[in-house]
Amino acid sequence: MKILRLIVCTLVLASCAAPPFKPAALVAPVQDNWEFIGRISVSTPEQAWHGEIRWSQQGDSYDIQLNAPLGQGALRLSGDARGVRLIASGGAEQFAADPETLLQQRLNLSLPVSGLRYWVRARPAPGAAQTQELDARGRPLRLTQSGWEIEYKRYAGTGSGDLPDKLFLRNAGAHVEVRLVVEQWSSGAP
Repeated sequence: MKILRLIVCTLVLASCAAPPFKPAALVAPVQDNWEFIGRISVSTPEQAWHGEIRWSQQGDSYDIQLNAPLGQGALRLSGDARGVRLIASGGAEQFAADPETLLQQRLNLSLPVSGLRYWVRARPAPGAAQTQELDARGRPLRLTQSGWEIEYKRYAGTGSGDLPDKLFLRNAGAHVEVRLVVEQWSSGAP
């Protein structure tokens, strides 16, 4: 009899409990083709750099253009699954298997280009452990992955959902901070 009462009480209490709240995610759906234009700043204990950024992603292929103010320099990073090429403003070219290696060799700078492809769209990179903190609307406020902490400071509404337009990245181990402000998002083929 006690077991029956316990079962009945458990069922009654369970039926009164509200279902767990799952906010509707308002982040834009995953797309393979997108582009943004914005501003970027990178700081390390040894150097600081800021400028304009234009990132075009078409599937696994990307083209990233960085321009320093007042004609101080530019570089272009183009790559896909086969490798990456960096072209400096003077026309010199370098090649590597991945963008992180190339930027480390050329600029002595640790930047998470492979992860940033996902993080800039408020998504964790596949295949690596991560933790997320979400806001009331289901959008990431903070994402920690691969030694980087990404803070989503602001979102902008687009035709297909919300996308981050201001994010800060920190890697305490590498002593690198990146600030990114997106001024314009485009989706689809260029």
